[in-house]
Amino acid sequence: MFYKIIILFIFSTELLFANIQVFNRNTGMESEIKTLSESKKLYISAKDLAQSLSSKLYENKDRKKLVLYITGRRIKISGHTSFIIIDDQPFQMPQIVKVEPDDLYVPAEDFLHILKSTILPGLNFDLEKEFLDIDVVRFNITGIDIEEKANGTIIRLKTRKPFSERTISSFVNKHRWFYLTVAGALVDTVSINDGVTRGVVRQIESDQIGETAQVAFKLGREIISHDWYQSLDPNEIIITLRTPLGQMKDRIEDVKDRWRLDTVVLDAGHGGKDGGTQGKYGTKEKDIVLDITKRIGRLLENNTKIKVVYTREEDVWLPLRRRTEIANENNGKLFISIHANANNNRTIQGFETYLLSPGKSEDA
Repeated sequence: MFYKIIILFIFSTELLFANIQVFNRNTGMESEIKTLSESKKLYISAKDLAQSLSSKLYENKDRKKLVLYITGRRIKISGHTSFIIIDDQPFQMPQIVKVEPDDLYVPAEDFLHILKSTILPGLNFDLEKEFLDIDVVRFNITGIDIEEKANGTIIRLKTRKPFSERTISSFVNKHRWFYLTVAGALVDTVSINDGVTRGVVRQIESDQIGETAQVAFKLGREIISHDWYQSLDPNEIIITLRTPLGQMKDRIEDVKDRWRLDTVVLDAGHGGKDGGTQGKYGTKEKDIVLDITKRIGRLLENNTKIKVVYTREEDVWLPLRRRTEIANENNGKLFISIHANANNNRTIQGFETYLLSPGKSEDA
């Protein structure tokens, strides 16, 4: 009698595969990076990669976090998340970072592609040959400054070397994107994309396409012309985007109008069922501040052209929401709420002023 013996092999979904061979052209060093594979997806050791790049490394074991410092940039890697942070800019990978004993493993192709497109354009990874070629080259378009002028916007792209005008081209498409393309350039996309927008520029996007750099600017309105030239001292590509002077005047007037102090809302605190604090002989805060509010209002009305709006002109109670509604309904530029404090020390006198704004204090 024959018996069939069935042997079950249970494989872990995670298997160690052959190491990645690495050659660093800058140091002339050869090294290896340990790998891990899950569902045909290759992961590489973040610590080994840092060593291959001659990178300074910081580790927080409790938080399962590694920080690599490469060419002056900071790359944060955290376990069990698909995000990495380069300087302060997040990038997402399709797979999460895997946590292994004493190391983090990142998705090889996705992680290396992000590094290549942002801070290491000389990085080349061949998955089939299991080979990583590292050539730490320097970006030659490194930064950006934007300045608003009366008749347009000036953009300064900082470069490490002068570029021939034959290698530079530009155009504006129908969707108000202005494109500048520089052949033979390497653009620091993280630095450029993080530039501060001003003037007609609403958004900045840069990309490295092979050996060509492209920087795109989303324009907030139409421009009547544009030009650029390569400055030699310092090395900069200077772009001028011209806007109609009439549009700029309209915009300036609009901004001035928004900040013109033409309406003041005076708010006498408390009122009605809410008497506020009380003096020694029964004087109520609500009555004192109503009188002060009316006096201030008369001074403004008699001596200025400012429109005065009162939240209350008699002894009535108003909830806080209604007071702010009155201010918004009348497009108030300044809201002044008047209150009075009580104190057992009768010699105390003076004023307290609290400013409530985007930079407000906790007391306000």
